[in-house]
Amino acid sequence: MKTQSVTLLLICFCLLSSTAFAQFEFGIKGGGNFSKLTQDLDSDYRTGFHLGIFGELKAKAIGIQPELMFMTGGGETQQGIFNGDLRLDYLAVPVMVNFYPVSFLALQFGPQFMFNTLAELTSTVGGVSTSVLVEEHINQMQWAASVGIMAKLPLGFRLSGRYVAGYTNLHIDGQVEGKNDFIMISLGKSFF
Repeated sequence: MKTQSVTLLLICFCLLSSTAFAQFEFGIKGGGNFSKLTQDLDSDYRTGFHLGIFGELKAKAIGIQPELMFMTGGGETQQGIFNGDLRLDYLAVPVMVNFYPVSFLALQFGPQFMFNTLAELTSTVGGVSTSVLVEEHINQMQWAASVGIMAKLPLGFRLSGRYVAGYTNLHIDGQVEGKNDFIMISLGKSFF
């Protein structure tokens, strides 16, 4: 945790110290994602979406891209208290480091902080569906690691694909092991 913070601060300092060569971009992004619960909560992929804003400070072949996104996740599971369809919504803050091997293509990696805004379990027994909030059983603050690729297109558009691997256990008591992983496909637009 400390190492990640120090690394991010050093990268930010290096980028800010070369502001004469830096470019700043700001924009919106959105797209589809496929989420999956792993380990004890093993589920199939669920289709969802994400929508948010991003900024990028770029100097030569490296950039820092913080984002703020709303994203949906979860899956169908048959494990313990989570027996049913578990819907998880997040406010996510990824901080991506972009490496540009060529001017229009970036390899991305970085940490992602996720704050759980909804945890709802829907169970069906005898043809009757019941939904209950299970937020008291879910870690509200979760960490993940992200890797991906982004292509800058004409007119300020960006197309990206990303894999987000959950790091924090979803279940607050630790009785059930499970993480939330995502595959994300995004289209973004820079405004300046």
